[in-house]
Amino acid sequence: MITGLLLGLAVLLHGAWEPEIRAAFFLAATPALALWASAGLLRGAVRLPRSSTAAWLCALAFLGGISALASPLPAVAFPAWRSQILGLAAFAAGSLSGPQERLDADRALRWCAWGLLILGFAVPWSSGRVPRPGATLGNENVLAGMILMLFPAAVIGRDWILAAGLGWLLVWTGSAGAWLGVAVAAGIAVREKAAGRWLLPAAMLAFAAVFAFKYFLYGGSGPEKLGDRARWWETAWRLAWDRPWLGFGPGSYAFAAASDAGWAGIWKSRFAHQGFLEAAVENGFPFAALLFGGLFAWLRRPVSGARRWRRWGAWAVLIESLVDYPLSMPAGFWLFCYLAGAAGAVSTVQTKIPGMWRKPASAAVLGLAVLACLPALDRLRADRLRERAAAVLHEAGGSARALELLRRSAELADDPETERDMALIVLSGLRDRQAGGLRACAVYLARAVKLDPFRGSTKTMLANVERDLGRAGR
Repeated sequence: MITGLLLGLAVLLHGAWEPEIRAAFFLAATPALALWASAGLLRGAVRLPRSSTAAWLCALAFLGGISALASPLPAVAFPAWRSQILGLAAFAAGSLSGPQERLDADRALRWCAWGLLILGFAVPWSSGRVPRPGATLGNENVLAGMILMLFPAAVIGRDWILAAGLGWLLVWTGSAGAWLGVAVAAGIAVREKAAGRWLLPAAMLAFAAVFAFKYFLYGGSGPEKLGDRARWWETAWRLAWDRPWLGFGPGSYAFAAASDAGWAGIWKSRFAHQGFLEAAVENGFPFAALLFGGLFAWLRRPVSGARRWRRWGAWAVLIESLVDYPLSMPAGFWLFCYLAGAAGAVSTVQTKIPGMWRKPASAAVLGLAVLACLPALDRLRADRLRERAAAVLHEAGGSARALELLRRSAELADDPETERDMALIVLSGLRDRQAGGLRACAVYLARAVKLDPFRGSTKTMLANVERDLGRAGR
């Protein structure tokens, strides 16, 4: 139940896109996971994933950590790596949950699906300016991916009103990528049955019909959007080949793409709109191949009952991720990982713990959880200080107070924007370009460039400050 609530609420909260929301969810999920493991250790038996699954998850966590260590953007990479770890933990939780636990999680996801359904219809109608719904997710294609992942919970719970509402909302999004996922997932779901092999071409024809309907309903934007994606994929492929083994670090795609000459004008996007390429840019080709290869091997196994619907949702959003970016949103990645894990058979592997080691092992797990939470807690406090600095900046004497708040924020967590903001505050208060103030600005901007070497405007600001500092020195 708690797992379902956390995953569903993350979807409703803007997909957990903001760093402070991601940090808050990490701080909520890590103690819960540690308490579950600690309770099992005290009982003397802990459920574990199968050896192959555990090795796959550990390898992904290890490669992601190495990529973060080697990243030119450590301030971005390590928080994003924590989000990756949370997704891998969600996969493990799904695979370890028993049938009743999965049904409890489905019940919580249905509650959140109702919230998403209400937002999906209310937001565009209240604003009167949005032709297609995005709910709180900012993009209709991302909303479509979330619908695909929440739809199985509605069907499993036999909430046909919710299922019909989600289906209607999915049609309204006009997401061709989502309907491609629906078509392919429908064909995969029946591939084991000889009598159902005709359903795959029928599903593809249905996708073609939906795509044509979208084309005529929303205008001739389909070919242009395909052209956009071709250019985004070309940029992502070029970036991936620049650092093929470890990538630029988790969460770094938007920063790395900003440095690419092809990322200009109308082709700008914070996402590659292709899950495999974006994973390769951020973590390297070995990570991307291991992630998607493992998912393919896991999801291709025949299943039955409720697990068939979960696997259908996982396949549908995985196919959609080849042309859109539902898995680039943290909440989308977490929910997908849980859905994929819960689509498999329940793991029956248990480890027996000798009596003398139960309490020390339990204490060790809780201690490791506390240590893991400290950086996320510092990040959350740093973001709060940045918000306070922005609030007091325009008050009387606010520049000095804002600068002090930003300095405290920088002590808690590295952030190029914090360093840049401190330089801007100092520059705005300088008179006659005093050398002391210019030196402080140069220090702040040098740190900002070190933390984000891809932002050209920061480098230009640093060059201008160093030039003025040289003149003041003469």
